[in-house]
Amino acid sequence: MSSGRYFDIDDILAVQQRVPCIVRQNVVGLAYDHNMEPSENKAGSKLSLPFWIADSLDAEEFVEMDIPLPFSKQSQRKLLASANVNLSIICPYFYKLGSRFAELSPNLADFLMHVYIQRLVLIYNQAQYGSSSDFLSTLDYTEKKYSSASFQAYLEWQHINTSITSK
Repeated sequence: MSSGRYFDIDDILAVQQRVPCIVRQNVVGLAYDHNMEPSENKAGSKLSLPFWIADSLDAEEFVEMDIPLPFSKQSQRKLLASANVNLSIICPYFYKLGSRFAELSPNLADFLMHVYIQRLVLIYNQAQYGSSSDFLSTLDYTEKKYSSASFQAYLEWQHINTSITSK
């Protein structure tokens, strides 16, 4: 999978998201039991691992990563039906993590672009009228950055427009 920027805190937080995996061969120490003893994970068992380790283990064929719930077909149908969804609950780093999975699922990149464009209209409208904290809390991290930038750009445009029309 494509590697992000190593020292980017947002990439670090994005790859902390857990992903479902199927163990391909017996492995000891992927998880710990209630006594803090390393557990033995038998081939065929399912477990959830942070993306950063699952990606490496998948490359070495110890596990097989599966598409996480935020990018499942069911979630895709919900997001395509309505852009007004709380992405911060579904996955706080929805687009960053989704881009990492784009090569596992052939249509995922197109889906991410479609959702982003749909939601961009909402973000743009909110930027013009001042974003409420309720609306901002529904955005994923990438959208929050662009919402803030859009609002600042709108304020600058408003200032320029006022200057021009007052002359």
